Amino acid sequence: MTYTESDTPFPIIEVDPGFAQGMGELRAKRKYWFHRDDGDASWLFKADERLAGAQAGETQGVGGVGEDWSEKIASEICVLLDIPHVRYEMAVEKGTGIPGVICQNIVAGRQILVLGNQLMLERDPAYPSDNELKYGVREHTVDAVLETLASLQRPPDAFCENLPESIQTAEDVFLGYTMLDALIANQDRHHQNWAAIREGGRKFFCSSDGSVRPRFSRHGSRIEGFICGM
Repeated sequence: MTYTESDTPFPIIEVDPGFAQGMGELRAKRKYWFHRDDGDASWLFKADERLAGAQAGETQGVGGVGEDWSEKIASEICVLLDIPHVRYEMAVEKGTGIPGVICQNIVAGRQILVLGNQLMLERDPAYPSDNELKYGVREHTVDAVLETLASLQRPPDAFCENLPESIQTAEDVFLGYTMLDALIANQDRHHQNWAAIREGGRKFFCSSDGSVRPRFSRHGSRIEGFICGM
């Protein structure tokens, strides 16, 4: 995978779309997986663009909304607060000049990502099973979430090295994310932007798409935040 880095505290990495290994799930933005030259882990490039007619399968991008730099800022807040997260870097797509961000996938080998709504359904067979339903789910309550988190372990130790000794459970970590929500004005909390990594008989709490990574976006002068949106 070809990429270049600038000699700055926060380098902008050039990503060659010719080496894309698979498109991510198409929602409102274009994304794809690739491998960097400096390791075996796969990385996700997310373009800072909104796709016109994405639901109809069109791929014409329209404008950027600042999600590239805002996601990077949010991840650096996690660094300062010792909140578990994955590495996030600024990026630009070779050939198009479209800005974006890259983040490392932490789901490896035989691990499986299980989204929050699926975990809730495992706990309660009556929980809504429609994967298209994200908002306004009455069953997605504080009590139900905490009961589900009680069956999970906190994120893997590699992401928890700097956590206070009192933070020992998945519930503790989740509550930390809700405090981060308040700090960056998150308004996009739903049951598909938290998850677990299943490995054998163990399940580790994480955020959606296999990484622990917040973001917040700019709309005019208003700052909104949301963790791990797709």
